[in-house]
Amino acid sequence: MGLKFWTNQVVQMQSAIGSEIAISAIDKTDPCIVHTAGTLPANGAYVLLKVKGMNQVNLRVFKVSGSASGQFSIGQDATAFDTFASGTFQVITFGLAFSSLRDIQSQGGDPVKEDTTTIHDPQDTEAIISSSPLSFSATADWDPQDATLKACNTAFITRTPRAYRLADPDNSEYLYYSYVNAPLNPAVGGKKKVTPLSWALLAAGTAY
Repeated sequence: MGLKFWTNQVVQMQSAIGSEIAISAIDKTDPCIVHTAGTLPANGAYVLLKVKGMNQVNLRVFKVSGSASGQFSIGQDATAFDTFASGTFQVITFGLAFSSLRDIQSQGGDPVKEDTTTIHDPQDTEAIISSSPLSFSATADWDPQDATLKACNTAFITRTPRAYRLADPDNSEYLYYSYVNAPLNPAVGGKKKVTPLSWALLAAGTAY
């Protein structure tokens, strides 16, 4: 796979989310298999998982494959994940698209370290115990009638998280679930009237 560039990008936002469907089990396998007695999502659909026990998949968005016979795959290696206790999934509809994003920046993901040195060690040691919060920021052309910006503003006002999808022309994808900061205030970008946007992820994004 060659280099990727911020050109010809598709950036979508959740326009609808389905009812919660109970998960009966999640296998600690590669790929990870989700079991349900409810209605199965279609292959290629996107689902939000809300899970206890297997914290590594909680509040993350995944793409469905192998959907049949009461189970589907989310395409992740779960062999080292915690054990599933309970949870649900919801089917995401990405029916909104951004058309004028610029100046995209990512922040966070830096290691959070803890000193583990004892008086018996010949040298200092440390462990990575977490990472700093993940976020994105960008600007968009200021258009208070734009459907996607209006949806962002509603999510901002109601403090309601939404799912987002970034896709390359070769169908590589990055999916995440986050709060959005979108007050729709006009700002200056050169001679353009723009508005700032930022997203605070609730869990790690998912790359395909």
